[in-house]
This record gives sequence, structure tokens and C-alpha cells, in this order.
Amino acid sequence: MATVAEPSVVSGGAHKASIRFTVNNVEHVVEGPNPRTSLLDYLRETAGLRGTKVMCREGGCGCCTVALMRPDPLQPQQMLTESVNSCLLPLCSLDNRHVITIEGLGGQRQGFHILQKRMVHYNALQCGYCTPGFIMQMYSLLAGKASPSLQEAEDLFDGNLCRCTGYRPILDAVKSFAEGQPGVVDIEVIVSMTIPKLDADESMNTYKIMMRAQNAHAYVSAGFRWRLCRHDGSSVIVQAATLVFSGVSSKLVHAYKTEKFLIGKDLGLPTTLKGALAELMVELEPEEDPVLASPAYRKILAMALFYKFYLLQVDDGVVSSRVRSARTILQRQVSRGEQTYDTQPDLYPLTQPLPKLAALLQTSGEAQFTDDVPPSRSELFAAFVTSTRGSANLASLDVMRALAMPGAVRVLQASDIPPGGHNTFMPPPFAPEEMLCSQEVLYAGQPIAFCLADSADVAQSMAGAIDVIYSDLRKPLISLDEAVAASSFWPSLEGDLKVGDAEGAIAKAPRSVQGEIHIGEQAHFYMETQVCRCVPTEDCLEVQTAHQWQDLAQDGVAYALGLKAKDVVVSARRLGGSFGGKATRANIVACCTALAAYLTRRPVRCAMNFNTNMEALGRRHRYLVKYKVGFHEDGELIGVLITYYCDSGSANNDSEVQETLLFADNAYKCANWHLISVAVKTDIPSATWCRSPGSLPVIFVMENIIEHIARELRKDPVEVQRQNLYRKGDITPNGFHLDYCSIRDVYSKLLQMADVTNRQADIVHYNASNRWKKRGLSVVPIKYGISWSFGHFLCAVSVYANDGTITISHGGIECGQGINTKVAQVCAHILGIPMKIISVAPTNTLLSPNAQATGGSISSELNCLAVQNCCDELRRRMDPVRESLPPNVTWLELVKACFNKKINLRAQHWVWPDDRNDGPQYNSYGVTAAEVEVDVLTGESITSRVDILFDCGQSLNPAIDVGQVEGAFIMGLGYWLTERVTYDPVSGRLLTRGTWEYKPPCSKDIPVDFRVHLLKDAPNPVGVLRSKASGEPPQCMSCSVLFAVKHAVDSARSELGLKEYFVMDGPATPDKVALSCLLDPRQFTF
Repeated sequence: MATVAEPSVVSGGAHKASIRFTVNNVEHVVEGPNPRTSLLDYLRETAGLRGTKVMCREGGCGCCTVALMRPDPLQPQQMLTESVNSCLLPLCSLDNRHVITIEGLGGQRQGFHILQKRMVHYNALQCGYCTPGFIMQMYSLLAGKASPSLQEAEDLFDGNLCRCTGYRPILDAVKSFAEGQPGVVDIEVIVSMTIPKLDADESMNTYKIMMRAQNAHAYVSAGFRWRLCRHDGSSVIVQAATLVFSGVSSKLVHAYKTEKFLIGKDLGLPTTLKGALAELMVELEPEEDPVLASPAYRKILAMALFYKFYLLQVDDGVVSSRVRSARTILQRQVSRGEQTYDTQPDLYPLTQPLPKLAALLQTSGEAQFTDDVPPSRSELFAAFVTSTRGSANLASLDVMRALAMPGAVRVLQASDIPPGGHNTFMPPPFAPEEMLCSQEVLYAGQPIAFCLADSADVAQSMAGAIDVIYSDLRKPLISLDEAVAASSFWPSLEGDLKVGDAEGAIAKAPRSVQGEIHIGEQAHFYMETQVCRCVPTEDCLEVQTAHQWQDLAQDGVAYALGLKAKDVVVSARRLGGSFGGKATRANIVACCTALAAYLTRRPVRCAMNFNTNMEALGRRHRYLVKYKVGFHEDGELIGVLITYYCDSGSANNDSEVQETLLFADNAYKCANWHLISVAVKTDIPSATWCRSPGSLPVIFVMENIIEHIARELRKDPVEVQRQNLYRKGDITPNGFHLDYCSIRDVYSKLLQMADVTNRQADIVHYNASNRWKKRGLSVVPIKYGISWSFGHFLCAVSVYANDGTITISHGGIECGQGINTKVAQVCAHILGIPMKIISVAPTNTLLSPNAQATGGSISSELNCLAVQNCCDELRRRMDPVRESLPPNVTWLELVKACFNKKINLRAQHWVWPDDRNDGPQYNSYGVTAAEVEVDVLTGESITSRVDILFDCGQSLNPAIDVGQVEGAFIMGLGYWLTERVTYDPVSGRLLTRGTWEYKPPCSKDIPVDFRVHLLKDAPNPVGVLRSKASGEPPQCMSCSVLFAVKHAVDSARSELGLKEYFVMDGPATPDKVALSCLLDPRQFTF
């Protein structure tokens, strides 16, 4: 039994004398429980059970999910097992309850639970940070129903988010227990409830329309209940009616006047429908709110839901067959997936689809992330104070209330930076970016102060208690359009690329089009927030940080504190997701934490609050793009002129100007290009690199141009794509020779595999038969250049003479992409040894100094290349000894013999490829076909099917690479469909800074039918062991989903006689989709 006393409450509240509960069958007694303490904090900080993870503290991510057992209120002798968000569950509520955490299921000492093994079997994890929460959600379901239905399994994860995997393998894992499969626990619970039935003459329905399929606030919710009298024929008389709406305004709307109008009316008469809509039009008065969808959408949506319900009450003889599609909401089927690839068994473990090395430890919560390191006795905890507005000056800070709190230690400001140090987290040659604001507040959310306390809760409370006074307030420049109009630009290099005479060619072209596109931001949404732990030692600062770029962290900390690089040692075992967001932006957390440790001479930890993380640090760059294109009558490109206005925000260190020029052409040939890239300056956090930086938006732009040309010529976009695809031997606008171009072959194979022609014909028929449901299909190819020249890493392979085991150290960071597993596979393959005798050390600046950031899709392959060279060197040293030994010598015997010959059993290799003047190291090619169905009345869509054919060369590990393809695509799907970023126009503050407002995809947003094929028999002659990268290129094909939605909207607009091209900016959220369909209540007929 564990007995603990909770620390005193920060402010107010009576304490219960004690509570008693169990955690994993161990009794806990808490004396004087603190009402502020959540179960999550108790588990992690007091019980030391850090397998349960923390992210949002809002109940919106599922990382903190645990199982709770309690008596069934209907059958007290039975126990109910239910999943709970431990971040929201007060510790005080647990009296006489039983908690089960991930540690209670299994682990490496007691053996792993079947759920944990099943997740590994299905390769259902990448970074692993969210994995314990998913497993506990599965456990809670299966505890009550050992063999759920496939639909129950599909519906399970409405509160669990994953940024890495794309969900498909997680769903497959839980579905493996469905429909008669063996169960995992022997608890069976049956609960029955009696719900009053509607009378025979009553009809009722409710609706909830959301930005995504699960776990989101409704745009509008509606409930309708009518009592009807049906006569012979088509007469349906309303005797009573109730119509209620929420989301239209801040108050519930009860449409009394419309109800009154309906009483006694015959629903089969067009005049009844028209009159009711007229009444409803007056009663619905939406309010403006910058976080919500537009008032116009919420009003038309409420009326459309009424229209849906109305048509349900009217007989088919009255409602035409084309209109009946209005009656229903979109019906999503149980999802399925298919993955195909080839392997080479003679090369195993190379090319073998293996799980990640640490996969089982991730499923049990034993894989340690930075914030899982237990705190030392003297450790301090830190939290940022951030500005609530931008475009102002910092007048003063009142810290007295914060410092008066029990447990408060210190509040650091810019003036606390030591002599010789610098107030910047970006060391030279980067431009300075302040660690803590000294005077001018550049953006809302900018860090101002750093609070230190003896607990994380007190530090966060201190941050909220500090009063910040501003002066010289100005209107922040938030709008990208306004910034461009004001010529608010950063100086930019290499922002102009000319090939031929684009302007002249366009002027002479038989046909031309022009237009502009807006593309929004995207949060990285890594599940592990920014975190750093810094420990002062006798000779250095040990900086344990969730960072993609340890060399930058070392330089940044040293420069900020006036130290030398030798005085700072940076390390990381793994990251809980990153996607580019933990490269330069992680430095502010590392530098401030190091500053606190340096000044206090105590260990300091900062695990950034999720909302602060979202508000203080930048996202993917947003764009305004203007283009003009000339082309022949057959669609062949003649000249392309594009200007990219790329919003860098309040700093320009992470500019994407060069990337826009490298990827602008996508997969298309043209003789004349003029590409202009402009870095825009606005009053928002500095934008930063995000998975597929630059390439993701500009490939969308090029595909948008192809779509525009196709509409102008009344052609299928597939025809225009085929007309312009590159061929082997072509030269890109950047002067790169395409010596191994296979895009035309890959394109043709995908069209055949996905049966695109027949499906397009089916869609035409479906759309002609349905007024209010529309389908669309889009095909998107990519050419994605992979450049090695900016990557440099030091790797070493150490063989231990005593037992022959091996440790690999490399310069990359394991962040879910499987880098550790791939380097181990390469090592095992070349040395001819089993994987089980290989371990991979955590990365640090002692073993791997001067390493480039992990990113750009090249870190895995370059570190594999370095390990390959290390192993080749070891073989060269060992082969002479091998030749002197019997032919069947074991590895251990060989190692011992080499050691006795005084041979060095450690080899290291520094990899830094030379620049290639003729282009990238190689190009990856891929093609995707996406099909969607759209509810025209609501704007909702379902991605019905996605087929991806991707050239991964000869995959080093197909299981990992398929996971990368799927995860990248789903992250892109969120970018194009659900992830809307909104600012307050007055203060400049981010409004979508929490899980309640910002919506990455959930498990039911993924394609219903998700087919991923790695191109077979396609070894890469210039890759590492014939492989290609997989982390970023597939994401650039995710815009196919937006274009498929756009094609469905095209069909809806054609119902109104509209054939001209229209723009659909990203993200295409349901409100944008519905409004693009130009809904009008006058269209709501029988």
C-alpha cells in the first residue's frame, strides 16, 4: 500500500481527509488530497507511473487515457470498465475506484499483454507517444466486450489522436479482436436501459455537423420532433412540431414561429415547404464569431438540416428520385486497407518488413521520453509567460502575485541573461530571435518571462498570475493579403528563377488563364510538446531536449549563455513526433531552460503547456499565390509565371523561398518559366519548416494550374496531366537532368490499378442521378527531388569483444520514422549477424558532434549509408582473420580472434555528400487517385477510396515505409480539409490554440478504402542499398483529396448552370465546401 500526503493547494478549497483507491491492484491512500490534482498528475508525479502520457490537458488528444473500474449503477455487484481522460479526472473523485494504467497490462519484465503485441504485429505505432492511450482505450472496450463488432471497433477512437501513423494500422489492430476472434480479458458486462419509444405517429431526428468526423464542436446541431397524421395518398398533416438548433447563435434557437406555421399544414405541398423555409429564414439570426464558421454558412446549414428532416416525412411519390439524396447524412462504412510491396528474402533482415526496435517498449510505456525522466530532489519546473497581443511595446511586468505563491522560486526576464550572453535562441549565422522579449512585442504569444517553481502546476499558475502592461499599441498586421498590399517583405535571396521567356510565351499563347490561390497554415501537432531538461554538472550543462537538431541546440545554448560548445552536452533518446517543429523552434525552450539551470545551479525542466506551445511557436508557412499560364489547345504548357507570397511571420530564419523554386514544376515540362518567391513579414510567430516544407503547397499550386487549364479546355485533368508529364532525359527549370524519370510509367500503372476510367464513368452516372450528394475523383502525380548535400552525420559501430554484441551511435534522432531500426538492419545485413545482438545508443553531441538536423527525408538513408561504410570497414579489418579460421566460425569466435590480433573493433564514418550540379541525388515518383463523396447540403465529405503508388526504390523496411506513406498522406489530408488556423484581428492572438478549436484528422477521417502500393522491381541505382526516402514525398499527393472534393462541388455548381472555373483554397472545410456549392433555400424543393 502506498500512503502519500498531497502538497497544499495553491488557492482555496477544502480537502477531504483521505481517499483510498487502487492503481494496478496496488492500494493507494492519499491524505488531504489537493482538489487541483488530476489523476494524470498523481500517476506521473507521485506514483511514478510515467507510461501514461501528457499532451493537451483538455481531454482532446487521448494520450492520458487509462481504464477505470467502478460498480455498475444498475448492477452493483458487477464492475464496469471504462476509459477516462486522466487529465480531466480529479484525484478526489477516485475514492473506492480501481485504476488500470499501461504499466498494469504488461512490460518487458512481466511479459507483454496481447494488446501490446497486437499493436506491434500490425505496425501500429511510430513515435509511440500516443500508443499507451490507444491501448488503454482498446482495453476498456474489450474488457466489456471481448469480441466487439467491426463497427464498434471502428467507432472506438473518437477521443484518441495520432499524428504519425494515419490510424489505419491502429484500426486493424483493434479489428483483429472483432467478430469471434480470441478475447483478451474475461470481464463481461451487460447493461440494459429502457428509452421511451416514439408513438406511431411521431417522427424525430437529431443532427450534428462538425469540421471532422469525430470529437469536434458542432457547426450546428439540430433536433426535430413532429407528430404527423398520414392520410391515404400523399397527404401528411402536421399536428405538432418542435424545431431546435444550437450553434446558430450563442443561445439555443427554438423556432416557435416556424413550428406554428407548420401546424395543420400538408407536408406534401410545395407551398408548405416554401413557407416554412421563409419563416425559418427570419427566425435564424446567426452571430459573428471569429472562431466559428461564417454566419452565412451556419444559417444555410440549419435550414438544410430542416430540409433533410422535412423530406424524410414525405412519401417517395412526392419527392423526386434525384432529390431523395437530401434525406440522409453521409454513411461511412467500416474502413479497410491494402498494402503491397516486394521484398528480397536473400537479403534479410534488409528489405524485411520488421517492427521497430523499441516497439514493444513503446506499447508498455517503458520507452522513455524526455519528460518521463524522473525529477531529482532539487529539480525546478518552468513555464513561459507569453504576450496576449502583438505589435506593442513591453512597458512593465508585475510579478509580485506570482512570487507570493507557495512553491514559487523565481521569474526570469530578458535582463537576467548573464554578461557575455545574448538574448537570442538562434545563434549566428542566423538572425537574432529573442528568448524573452526585451521591449518590442512582435506577435501575440511571444515569450516574455520564464517562471520557476518547485512543481509544474505552481509554475503554470505563476505564469497566469503575472500582469503584463503594454504601451504603443498598434494594429497587428495579420492578413497576408494586407501584408502583400503594404509590401511588407523580408529581404530574400534566390527568389527569382527564369528559364526562357515566360511572359513573352504567355502573351503569344493560343490560350491562357490566370488566378490566385490562398493556402493556410498547419500546426505540427506533435503529441509530445516542446520539452527540455537541463542539469548543471561540474564541467558542463547537460541538456536533455526533444530536439531534431542537437548541433543547433548546443550552439544556441552556448551563445545565449556566453559559454563554449564544450560546456554544453545535448542528448535525446527519442522524440514524440516532430515534423520539423522541433528543429529551430525547439531552441527557445532549450535556451531558456539552460538559462534557468545556469542561474539557479539546479536541474530545471520545462514541458511546454500545449496551448502555450501552439501560441508561441510558428507553424507551416501560409501562401498567397498568383499565376498566369499560356498553353496550346491540347493543354501543352507554353509558359508559366508564378509569384509565391510566402508568409515567414515575425522572423525569416526558416524561409521557404528556395524550396518553392525547387519543387514548383512538380512533374510537368515547360520550356518557359518565371518563378518569383517573396518572403512576407507579418505579426505572427515565425513560420518554420513543417513536413514537406515548400514542396507541399507549391505542388498543390501546380496541380491547381493543371485543373484550371483542364476546365478552360473542357478536358479531364488527367488528359492535361498526361500531355505535360516529364520524360526520361528532360531538364527541369532548375537545370536538373532527369536521367531516371519513371513518372509516365508509374502514372499509367496507377490509372490501371485504381480502375480510374471506369470509376470516373460511374461517378458521372451517380452525380447525374443525385442532386444533393456528389462524388469526385482526382489524380495527382509527383516528382520529388531528394538532395543529400545539406546532410552531415557522424556514425560509429562498436563491437564488444567479450560477447560480440554491437552498439551503433549515429547523428540522427529517432522521432517515429524508424531510423534506429533501419541502421540496425543495415548493420545486421552487412556483418551477417542477427538483429537481436545490436543496440542503438541515444544520440548526443559527444558521440555525434556537428550533426545536421534530422529532417528533409534524408536522415535515415544518410545514417544508413554511414553505418554501411562503418560495417564495410570492420569487414575489411576482420576478413584477413576470418580467412585464417575454419569456414564455419561463429561471429563471436571471429570477434574474439580479431580482438586477440589487436584489431580495432570500432569503426566510424563521417558522411557529408558533395553538391551535385546536375540536380538532386535522385527523384521519388508517385501517383495518387482519391475519390470522395460530398453532402452538398452540409459540406461534409467522406474520402471513399485512396490508391497510392509510390516509388520507394528497394525498401529497406517495407513495414516502416508503408507507415511513412500512410502517415504523411493523412497529415496532408488534415492540411487540405480540416486544420484551420484563425487569429483575433484586433490583438493578433491565435484563436485556434487548443484541441477544441484546432482539428487534425481523427481515425474516421481517413479513407474508407486505403490502398498503398510500393512500386515493385524498382531498385534505386543511386540510393543507399537501392532504397529511396519515404517520409515527405507522399504527403505532396494528399491534395488529391481536396481536388476530388472540388470536382464534386463542380458537379453541384453545374446544377445551377455554372461551368466556369472557381477557386477552392485550402483547407476546404465543410463550411467552405457548402458555400462553394452556392446553396440557396430556393433550391430546396421536391
